[in-house]
Amino acid sequence: MSNKNLPPLEIDPSLSAKENLLRLINRDNGTSATISQITFQSPLEYDDPWDKNNRNTSVTVTGLPTSEYPGSYTFKYWRQSLHRIAEEFVVDMDELDRQEIPNDTIEDIHAYVCSQLKLIPDEVYISATEIPEFDWENPVHEMYLTANLLSYTYTRSIKLVLVRDTRIDLDDIFGPGGDGVIVDPDLGRTYYRDWETDRKSVV
Repeated sequence: MSNKNLPPLEIDPSLSAKENLLRLINRDNGTSATISQITFQSPLEYDDPWDKNNRNTSVTVTGLPTSEYPGSYTFKYWRQSLHRIAEEFVVDMDELDRQEIPNDTIEDIHAYVCSQLKLIPDEVYISATEIPEFDWENPVHEMYLTANLLSYTYTRSIKLVLVRDTRIDLDDIFGPGGDGVIVDPDLGRTYYRDWETDRKSVV
């Protein structure tokens, strides 16, 4: 948009990307076009070193003859770079369990992250199809939340870090207050504990 004196428009995640974009067009141009009157072409990257309005995207819209935008118009605006929202977002799976927030599938994680970061869910995806297994060797998994290729709203990615506490409660092995050494032949691990000083597990 051309009016650089107006503040950034806060994205409403309950609306679609096109509806948010039309809100911006209407606000910056003093119009009241409706989504049913406008057709949007795909967004294009816009990079002009002489442009002082900090815009990175152009989009052409075509309005009905009876609309406030009869014919085709090209608008330039800023798509939100996801990495500017957060370079990294940590998902504590144990905390989600405690709060009884669904976290069994990638779709669950997607919904949770979008709600926390106030993102439009249909405009971003996670770079995994299922949640990896957590175990004592792999308590942390990294993946990315990435903008759709032709998103009208976002660009780039955010790193997602999924963590789960996979440490073993030694009370389950030795019993409360117990100490000693136990060898688990099935897992190839040796557990030891000195109740007076420390508790540890060693492979």
